[in-house]
Amino acid sequence: MNQLVIDSLDFVASVNKLINDKDFSNILIVTGKNFEQKIKKLKIISKKKPSIFISKGPYPKVSCIYELIKLLQIEKPDLIIAIGGGRTIDIVKQANKLYKLKSKEEIIDCIKNKTYADLLCLSSVLVIPTTAGTGSEATQFAVTYIDNKKYSVDHKDLLPEFVIHDSTLLRNMDKKIIASTAMDALTQAIESIWAIKSSKESANYAAKSIKLIRQNVITAYESRNNDKNSSKKMQTAAYLSGKAINISRTTAPHAISYPLTVHFNISHGHAVAMILRHFIRINSKADVYEVIDPRGKDHVKKTMKEIISLFECDSIEDCCKKFDLILEKLSLEINFKKMGIENNSDIEKIVQEINLERLNNNPVKVSKDDIKNIFRTFV
Repeated sequence: MNQLVIDSLDFVASVNKLINDKDFSNILIVTGKNFEQKIKKLKIISKKKPSIFISKGPYPKVSCIYELIKLLQIEKPDLIIAIGGGRTIDIVKQANKLYKLKSKEEIIDCIKNKTYADLLCLSSVLVIPTTAGTGSEATQFAVTYIDNKKYSVDHKDLLPEFVIHDSTLLRNMDKKIIASTAMDALTQAIESIWAIKSSKESANYAAKSIKLIRQNVITAYESRNNDKNSSKKMQTAAYLSGKAINISRTTAPHAISYPLTVHFNISHGHAVAMILRHFIRINSKADVYEVIDPRGKDHVKKTMKEIISLFECDSIEDCCKKFDLILEKLSLEINFKKMGIENNSDIEKIVQEINLERLNNNPVKVSKDDIKNIFRTFV
């Protein structure tokens, strides 16, 4: 499917033009609590007054997907508009694909056993991101949590048909959200370069994303996205990082990060960044760790040199220092103990819930003890 991406400084006008051009008549808007009142005041023009669904919770849960599916079965919209961050977008993508399922148990079974390939989507989907981070608008997969464990739905049908990028929606954002979502985009781009499933195309998207983030993230953070130039470029960078991981998928840092979010309430982007700073060093040691990328040790060393170059450094240590400096300027803690991971029991809980599939996309093989040692540095 060819995705239509619209750059706009007036997303309402752009939505109405799209509705008229494509002759959509039954609109359902899905958004988060922070946008609820604003959305109700918008003059979205359609033949029927748009319905509104509010997505809830800090991350996508099956319960929210189920509630949205029940509404989809009643309303049967021909266009679903997702206005929000990664959570809202992922909920819409999954509900649209799984909308024929009748119960929460069916949804759980379908997601766990990946039996959704033959299910047909109900509606066209328009995504309007309100953060510059996840890149979910550019991917064919979506995250959900079942009993506090992370799962993904991955299918070409999940790629949204329409995207509107309006950087004015990023203005006056909470600085913690700016920091976390920016690091989500940056870590995705870095992982996309060293991922086993990477390609020249994904690496090209990732390199552009890294450069844009490095050049603009501090300004965007300090201005709370009120600097038009930096906020727009951060939005572009997030989209490019999504394009990159749509090809390459993510790797070990993302795999290890999810239990940190579920059990220790560390925001997703922050959690990945805390882990990734260690994997810059680990993945650079192709002579020490077992290389599992079939392209071999020299390829892994080459990709790490590319990352060093993108950070305008001459060595891995300098690259790590520059990465840590970004975290410091974004007021993101790197000490696991200060974030609540205080003992070996906490470490065991994390290791037991790691997504092994993502570990297999990392260029070098890491053991459970290797992962435990990352945390033991602080605990």
